[in-house]
Amino acid sequence: MSRGLTPHVAWRVSFVAVPFVSLITIAACILIFAPDTPTGPWKDRHLNSQVVDVAPYTMEEPAQTPSTPTEKKPVLDTSDVQFAEATLVKAPSRMDIFKVFLSRPTILQCTLYFVTFGAELAVNSNLSSFYIKSSGTPPWSQTLAANWAAMYGLLNVVTRPLGGYIGDLLYPVAGVEGKKYWVIACALFQGIILTTIGFLPNMTVYQLIGAVAAAAVFTDAGNGANFAVVPHVHPANNGIVSGLTGASGNLGGVVFALVFRFNGTNYHKSYWIIGVISMALALCVSWIRVPKLPGEVGFLGKPRHV
Repeated sequence: MSRGLTPHVAWRVSFVAVPFVSLITIAACILIFAPDTPTGPWKDRHLNSQVVDVAPYTMEEPAQTPSTPTEKKPVLDTSDVQFAEATLVKAPSRMDIFKVFLSRPTILQCTLYFVTFGAELAVNSNLSSFYIKSSGTPPWSQTLAANWAAMYGLLNVVTRPLGGYIGDLLYPVAGVEGKKYWVIACALFQGIILTTIGFLPNMTVYQLIGAVAAAAVFTDAGNGANFAVVPHVHPANNGIVSGLTGASGNLGGVVFALVFRFNGTNYHKSYWIIGVISMALALCVSWIRVPKLPGEVGFLGKPRHV
């Protein structure tokens, strides 16, 4: 705007100057420098079964005869072979895609990400307007409100990886089910806080900022925790599950944005509606179990060492 552009044009130019250039640069670096998969090129993925490190061995004492020296022969644990086969990435058939798409664990992940990431997208897109309306007289400028609203997204830098990290901490003591219940807990706390905001219309703008930040902690943590569970759902088709989960989050953003659209500037009503939906959907899928890999144990049990 300082260069003479109208606000209508200036924000579009700023998106070209900074985010567009940054994204294209990062995408080019990924294409040039990053391997296709954690184990190397995509074309060599079928060779992974030959290099999987299946460390645990049992030591077997061979039958002794007077003429043979004593030696120990390593015997591979069959659970490790099953684990390697279950996690081997392979080209999915149409039937594989269909089964993954309709499996209950996939629906679990998609629903929970629909709730957490969907709520984040919708809230973020309307937050500055909500702050302006709640700021009183004189109302905040759009720049000031947008700066405070941007902090909602900035929390992702800490809280999203924190959600995944907590999931990893829970895994040794609670198994993959522990990770799942952590995601559900995040969705429930997100819903409780958003519903509370919705039913307290007289909050000051600073109280509102604190409440929204508290909700964001669980929203962002739920996003990270969700992708701590994704690799357990269908390890051999992890890409399909990841893609479906991410797409469900975007779909949730569209659906929750419609809630704001139909309620106009009645932001409090939109918040409690989104909060109730979050809690309801999280509880509806809480009974679905995440499949265990060979050698793993269930809830509150110690998982296999990999």
